[in-house]
Amino acid sequence: MPVPARAYVKTLVLVAVALLFLLPKGGGVWFGGVFLFFLAWALYNVVRLLLKRGERRSRAIRLAIWSAALLLAGATQVHWQHASLDQANAVATALVSASKRNGAYPTSLDAAGFNSAALREEWGITYRLYEGKPQLSYPAVFMPLALMEYDFDAGQWKTNAH
Repeated sequence: MPVPARAYVKTLVLVAVALLFLLPKGGGVWFGGVFLFFLAWALYNVVRLLLKRGERRSRAIRLAIWSAALLLAGATQVHWQHASLDQANAVATALVSASKRNGAYPTSLDAAGFNSAALREEWGITYRLYEGKPQLSYPAVFMPLALMEYDFDAGQWKTNAH
């Protein structure tokens, strides 16, 4: 017996609300909790799929809807993670080049030729010179309260959890 489309309205509304939190930049911090909840829910539904013949179609469709939504959210957050790193790498490269050219690191991102307000707003990238040492960071996508900080001596990014 076919299941009417209105039977999935509740699922679609919940998916839409979840995606409101999971799709934007910074939504990766919610992803782990939602994914763990989904795994428990999916396990329950797979067991019900196997045991209850009459519920198979509707449960399989709900599982497919949630799986597609979480796959989309995860892929989006991975994209934000790579895009943030690419943007931050461009800034780090420019800062290192400026220091080699001028003998000192720029005092600000604006002095290095960047729009610091736009970088902070769009990517969360911050830079400052503290006691002559440069500090460049941006927020980690999947970890709340963690920053990715550039180690200018080693030339690589490291995680600094606060």
